[in-house]
Amino acid sequence: GYFDFIYQPIFDYNKNVSGVINVAIDVTDKVLARKKIEESEQRFHNLIYTSPSAIGILLGEDLVITTANEPIIEIWGKGKEIMGKKYFEALPELAEQGYKEVFNQVYKTGIPFNAIEKPVSILQNGVTTLKYYNFILYPQKNINGEINGIGIIATEVSSQAKQNLKLKESEERFRTLADNMPLKVFIIEPTAEANISYFNKYWLDYTKQTLVEAIGRAWDGIVHADDVQAIMDVYVPAFAARQPYHLSGIRIKRHDGMYRWFAVQANPRYLPNGEFMGYIGVGFDIHEQKLLEIELTNAKVIAENAVKSKQQFLSNMSHEIRTPLNSIIGFTNVLLKTELVEKQKDFIQAIKTSGSSLNVLINDILDLAKVDAGKMTFVKQPFDLHKSIQSMLNTFDLKISEKNIELIKEYDSDIPLILVGDSVRLNQIILNLMSNAIKFTHKGKIILSTQLISEDEDNISIEFAVTDSGIGIADDKIHSIFNLFEQAGISTSSYGGTGLGLAIVKQFIEAQGGSIAVSSTLGEGSRFSFKLPFEKVAIKTEQNIELQKPSAEIKNLRVLVAEDVALNQLLIKIILDDFGFQNEVVDNGKIAIEKLQTNTYDIILMDLQMPEMNGFEATEYIRKTMKSNIPIIALTADVTTVDVAKCKAFGMDDYVSKPIDENQLYSKIIEVIKRKQ
Repeated sequence: GYFDFIYQPIFDYNKNVSGVINVAIDVTDKVLARKKIEESEQRFHNLIYTSPSAIGILLGEDLVITTANEPIIEIWGKGKEIMGKKYFEALPELAEQGYKEVFNQVYKTGIPFNAIEKPVSILQNGVTTLKYYNFILYPQKNINGEINGIGIIATEVSSQAKQNLKLKESEERFRTLADNMPLKVFIIEPTAEANISYFNKYWLDYTKQTLVEAIGRAWDGIVHADDVQAIMDVYVPAFAARQPYHLSGIRIKRHDGMYRWFAVQANPRYLPNGEFMGYIGVGFDIHEQKLLEIELTNAKVIAENAVKSKQQFLSNMSHEIRTPLNSIIGFTNVLLKTELVEKQKDFIQAIKTSGSSLNVLINDILDLAKVDAGKMTFVKQPFDLHKSIQSMLNTFDLKISEKNIELIKEYDSDIPLILVGDSVRLNQIILNLMSNAIKFTHKGKIILSTQLISEDEDNISIEFAVTDSGIGIADDKIHSIFNLFEQAGISTSSYGGTGLGLAIVKQFIEAQGGSIAVSSTLGEGSRFSFKLPFEKVAIKTEQNIELQKPSAEIKNLRVLVAEDVALNQLLIKIILDDFGFQNEVVDNGKIAIEKLQTNTYDIILMDLQMPEMNGFEATEYIRKTMKSNIPIIALTADVTTVDVAKCKAFGMDDYVSKPIDENQLYSKIIEVIKRKQ
């Protein structure tokens, strides 16, 4: 233990020392307490002098520097000579910067003072440097709790402060730029809810909101209710993938309650350290463009509906007109095969001519409808060009002979024997041009020229030209003859026609990658020329190609016909009888299936539009349920919606359009049966 010893002398009556009183006082507790205080003070000083933070203690009202570690001495830029000196005398530059008032306030009030990124000008080695610190000033108290000084803890954050300052300057530049842009600029927080953290002035002027009112919200309430989900459908996956996103059209509410259309483009934001910070985006006012787009879309829908209505009308018209026309032309041909007096032949021939003209008119209208609807298709099959043209020209022999016109055929011998293309459409084009040439030529000649223009290993280009010595076309009319329903003038209208032929010819040619031209002199004649590309075939393939021809070897065919119109039933029976084919005619597809289950036939001629069960339904049943592979040829008066592809989709092998061409029907029957054998 620890003791304090007191030695007290003892005096006698004569005041002489007669002894000593020794008193021992136990002071162990006091000594231990003092040691603890000393140890605490030592630890405190060790903490101060080993701390990386700058720490100093100033005592008394004069704030005398009594404790200061190396970091704070380094900050002050002084030596240890400042110890024991008054703070603001040792560092007068701090007093000039206004810090003296702050220190006095802490000393008087006892309230600590914090300063974040506080700039301080420090004089070091004669050079003044601006540094930034986080300061804590706290009151220093004695054992009685009385303020007797100030403690300082300072941490230099110059690097961070400068970065933050640059960031603030950058943000300020961004906001200045954004507020002066004629675009709606916004910033989205890095949340899946797409909350807004910033709107520029242009946006706030549009909504008449304050920034406080606007920020912190998602899109709900800002955009039209019908567009909110569309935004989130785009934003959420983009946010998850940290990808840019684009909205082609959303409606944003204006201050007067009106919604305007905007397009939005937003890109992800990142800090320099790569931290994702959400999105920055811009809104473009596209109101007028969007309204125009909507108007055009509506107009397109109306136009498409109109086209569909027109197609349906033409389909119905085609069927309704072709059905009786089939009977008229068919029975006319039958009558012409009978014995008639000359006058009767003339009458019947006139009926046939009128029926044929009506058929041409219907074909022109329906071809036009197919082109408009984009349903016109072109096949690529090998064919003998010379024979194909010659066969088509044979149909004009009688007319040319009647008008006493000379027909000159010029054919380039360098053209390969077999080409690949659509021979039917080619003949249709030449047929139309030749018909016009014959129609408008009263004397002289017509020249059909076929010339090789160019070729390479795989392709060939040919120019066809029809030149006549007819009435010609006036200069002011020649530019419009390819327009729909246009004719060259009053003088040509007396010749008949719809004004559709040349328009369809032009579309046929251009749809195949060709071009057409015309030159004419009024009263002297015209020249129509067109160029078409074709594919070439290999020599071996060309030698092995055999064009399909009707075969006289196929006899005694058993034909089942499904047709609901009585006149057409009679007509088809007469035609098949003339072919020498056995035949049976039924009223609809259901009866045809019943006949097929109990009888044997070589081929079926199937009308498409019949009551109870139409041709498509019957064919599908025959193919899928009965598993029969019997040849089926469609008979149709509707050529706008029914083509080879659709017929084949239901299992038909081919189709023949009404009015029925006897030669075409015979050829297709033979061809299909040969193909099936």
